[in-house]
This record gives sequence, structure tokens and C-alpha cells, in this order.
Amino acid sequence: MSQEASTQVSMDQSARDETLCFETIFDHPPALLPVPTELTTGQRPELQVVDRFTRGVAIVGRFALSPSLIGAKVDVDPTRQLRVRVRMSIDKTSEDWWHKRPPEHVTREDTATGRLMLLRSQGETRAVCYLAPADDTHGSPAVGMVEFDLPPGAVTKEGLLILEALDAAALPDWAQSRIMPYSQVGVRVDRIELFVPDGSPARVTPFVGRRPDGFDAQLVTTWPAVDGSVAPVHVRVRRQHARAATLTRRAVNKAIRESRRRLLAEGPTVPMQDAVRRWLDQGLVSVDGVGLESGRPLRAALVSQDGPRNPAHAHAQLRIEDGPTDEPVLFRMITDADGVDVPTDLGRMQLIWDVLPG
Repeated sequence: MSQEASTQVSMDQSARDETLCFETIFDHPPALLPVPTELTTGQRPELQVVDRFTRGVAIVGRFALSPSLIGAKVDVDPTRQLRVRVRMSIDKTSEDWWHKRPPEHVTREDTATGRLMLLRSQGETRAVCYLAPADDTHGSPAVGMVEFDLPPGAVTKEGLLILEALDAAALPDWAQSRIMPYSQVGVRVDRIELFVPDGSPARVTPFVGRRPDGFDAQLVTTWPAVDGSVAPVHVRVRRQHARAATLTRRAVNKAIRESRRRLLAEGPTVPMQDAVRRWLDQGLVSVDGVGLESGRPLRAALVSQDGPRNPAHAHAQLRIEDGPTDEPVLFRMITDADGVDVPTDLGRMQLIWDVLPG
């Protein structure tokens, strides 16, 4: 074989060899996250790309600006689905970061304390998360857990998994008054889990932004299913006596337990389900919806439904009436306090809105 023919054969073999590359003595194969795995620190070598994201030690890190991006090398089977579960939270440091890092011209209303983020992966929006401050959740921790499935082949052959966080676009005025700009600045990413789903669908849990006064606007976010349908959101409306923000003394707890029966006896006798059904029939509860990517208004309605028997609780479904949608949705619910017979329906109790799973 001539030297020219030998050279041609060698070039053809090299063209077929996808592993051909140039390396130096300083090059090392990149580390890959196995599946399943749980990422709890930002110091792992597999977390190779970050943009506007600050790595953490005891946590994965914090979003520093909008948009923010994390990229990790993953040893994924391209023929199978990959489920991603992300746990996020806010703390005092989150608020400190927000005051220091956004551009100087960015301001917000005093009521704009909720944080709303869209999560994208592999170039598509996959989930939405709303984190409410503690004073909007009656002291509950501001924690959000989202999970979504990536279809087979979504992760590139190089194994780079991308997770982005960005603000919702084209929010209406009623949403801007409750949601801060640059929402993700300072938000902690506590944990990222990767695993192959067992056949059960990804859990899509609506987020609720409650106000201490139940007659104020209540915000609810949800995400459509793969087919574009948005499952009705299960809303619970309840009444309860006002409670102190903190109950640390055992004597106080004991006194409240002993007086609970007396307090309930002094409350209204109308079942909450009957009261809420009357509110809905009289049009006292208004609902607005908006697509969080397009800004398109969506018609929505709250419909009474049966639920577990409890005279202090009522149940309803929050439904979209404009058909399928392929984007996350934000709802606003407002109850007309002037039309509610407060002494009969609530007495001295508070009106509380909840969103329940399922």
C-alpha cells in the first residue's frame, strides 16, 4: 500500500472515531453526576457552568441576578426520562441580596414582597415557583419544591443539564403590585435531585400567595400538564380564630387548647361550605388569570365542590375556562367584603385561603 493510500485509510478511521480529540497532560475527563443523585453543594466538580449564580458550601448556591443559570454534567441514559426536583427557599440573606444586587433604578411597591420565578431546562420552560414572605403565610417557612420530567434525549450527548431561573414577563398591574422584580435574586437553591421516574407523573403542586386578610387578593400559580390541560386547583376556604404570631410558652398553648371549645361555640353556626356556595352564587368572588410567558389574559372560575366534612371548611375548584395552555398560569382571587355577611358567615374568625395537593 502506498504512503498516500495509507494516509487516506488513517484519515477515514479517524473520521469514524468520535472519541478522537487533542489532549494535553493537564487535561482530565470531566466528572459526571450519576443518576440517581442528590446535589446539595455548589462545590462539586460536576457543576461546571454557572452564570449569575453564586456557589454555596452547605447549599447549592443562590441566584444572583436575572436570568441565572446552572449547568451540570450528568451521566444520563438518553433513552429514558429524567426527573428533576429542585428545593428552593428564602431567608434574611435573600432580602439583603435583593437590596444590593439589582440595578439601582429598580424599585418596588411596599406590597410587592412575593417572589415569582420561571424555571427553564434544556431551552424550555418546565415549572413555576412562588415564594411568599412569612407575613403572607402566617409564619410558614418560605420554601418551594418543584419537579418536572425531561423527555428522553433532552439532555445533550455531552451530558450537560441546564437549569435557568428568570422573571415572568408582561405581568399585569395587579400582579406587579404583589410580586417583586428580580424575584430570584438571593433565593437559595438548597437541593437538586435527579432520578429516573417510576412511571408516576411529576408532582405539580400549585403555589399560593396568601394575604393575612382573606378579603385581599390571593395569588395562585400552577403549571399545565404535558397535553396542555391544567388540572383544577383544589382550594380550601376556612375560618379560624386569630392566633398570636409566636406561641412559645407552654402555658399559653395550654390556655388556648382549653378554651378552644368555648371559642368555637361562640363562632358562627352557618357551615362554611354553605357560606362559600352563597358567595359564589352571588358573584362575590372574582377570579383573574394570566399566562406568565405571553401575558395573555385567561378566563377562570371558582366552582364549589364537596370535600371532607368540617363546618369550618369549604372546598372549591379553580378552573381555566379558555381551554388548553402551554405556559404557567397565575390566578388572582378577590372576595367582596362588602357583600359578605361577616357576623353570620365568619363572626370574629379570620378568613383563610389554602391550596391543597390533588
